[in-house]
Amino acid sequence: MLAKSPIIEENLPGMMEIVTREGHPLQWIHGPYKDPYRQLAHAEEIGLGARQYELVDVLPIQEPDFKQVAYIPASPD
Repeated sequence: MLAKSPIIEENLPGMMEIVTREGHPLQWIHGPYKDPYRQLAHAEEIGLGARQYELVDVLPIQEPDFKQVAYIPASPD
């Protein structure tokens, strides 16, 4: 999800700056050698799982119930 999010440059600390505008947003700040996918690729290479997966909902999606709630006073008068 972070890869799809834009960097809000005005929120960067004063000591940080945009180095490049290519690649993953972390590479924009930390340079081309900061590849957030490298650790996952290595884990997959040594058999610790896969980066391809399918998300499956285990609970049904419920629409919120926006019924009018009656006003209940804090103290009976």
